[in-house]
This record gives sequence, C-alpha cells and structure tokens, in this order.
Amino acid sequence: MATYLTRERFQSLPRPKTQDVFVEEWDVTAHVRGLSAGIAMDLIATAGGGNPDDVLKVPGLITRIVMDAVVDDDGRRIFVESDYEQIDGQPIQTLMPIVEAAIEMTNFGDKPTKNSGAGPSAGSSSA
Repeated sequence: MATYLTRERFQSLPRPKTQDVFVEEWDVTAHVRGLSAGIAMDLIATAGGGNPDDVLKVPGLITRIVMDAVVDDDGRRIFVESDYEQIDGQPIQTLMPIVEAAIEMTNFGDKPTKNSGAGPSAGSSSA
C-alpha cells in the first residue's frame, strides 16, 4: 500500500540539508540551505539559470537569496522582511559566498547537488 503525503507527515520531514559557510567580513559561520522553490524560479525566470553570475543581472536578487538561504539550527530562516535594507547595504563580496553556496546546493536539473552526505555539515544537516 502506498504511503500518502499528509500535512502531519510533511511537517515531520527532515529539514533541508545545509552547508556551513564562513563569512569573513562578519567573522561568523552561516548555515546555508539550497534555494526555496520560489526564489529558484525567480532566478531562472529573471536571471537565466543556476549560474551565480546570473544573480548580478537582477537588482535585489542577491539580497533575496541571502534572506531565503540563511537558516538557524532548526532550518528556519533567520532574516525577516525588515532586514532587507540592512542586508542590501552589505558589500557584494560579503554576500556572494552565501549566494554561491545556496545556488550550488540547488539542483537545477543539470547536475546533482554537491552536499551529498559528505563534508562538515552533512552529519548535522538533517534530523
């Protein structure tokens, strides 16, 4: 018999895998997940695809990716809408390691994600 998805089952699914990214300018390590469906579709529709350089073509997309991809230990986004201006004011070289990791972890269909269970964050990525 098939197991069907229910709201309860969905809510109990493991959180998405993350990759730890050191942000030198902030002297912190951020948990970064792959892009949510909405942000990934925005990237494809407005910037052309899953290349980190594509995000430079769309104003505000870098900031939206950072807001979407940085999560806490429980996999919840740490940034809220009111953080947008402060994040948007950060130097691009500060934000790009987060953006690049988030895009790398997002499978755009042409290659598997690199975070396949090996590496420093793999052991604590899902629970």
